[in-house]
Amino acid sequence: MAQPVVIEVVGSLNMDLVTRTARMPEAGETLLANGFSAGYGGKGANQAVACARLLRSHSGSAARNGVQVKMHGAVGSGDSLGSANYIEYLQKEGVDTSGIKSKEGVATGTAVIVVEEHNGENRILISPGANGKVHAENVLLDSAPGGFVMFQLEIPLETVSPLHLTCL
Repeated sequence: MAQPVVIEVVGSLNMDLVTRTARMPEAGETLLANGFSAGYGGKGANQAVACARLLRSHSGSAARNGVQVKMHGAVGSGDSLGSANYIEYLQKEGVDTSGIKSKEGVATGTAVIVVEEHNGENRILISPGANGKVHAENVLLDSAPGGFVMFQLEIPLETVSPLHLTCL
């Protein structure tokens, strides 16, 4: 049997905390929000889930296409943001989570997002948490022929640079 093609994503895993409002508050002002939601995000994890969903939509299963999606990154160890639930979510989406490390002493990354409802403008404040602890020496890329590696910059640049060079 042929070696599967692997799409590898090296990047962030965040809990997104989204508030919807009619307008942004002024400095020192408190407003009532029109809604709140929490969900799994981070540019890296979003890329991995999008790839897995696209593959699944074409065949019902990424594995049947001979393609796998693998996520490399980090979550907090046993934090209140559901790091174990996050990994379970990714697995249900069809993402190989063997490249995700659990980091002691830090929380899973968070993104606090405030969205103005009338125009969709947003303000995002990221607390990197475990994403700031992703280091190149801990990322073992499969680098099989025909595979792809995607990077984004919600993890340290000094992590992305050497990994990018090894993929050239």
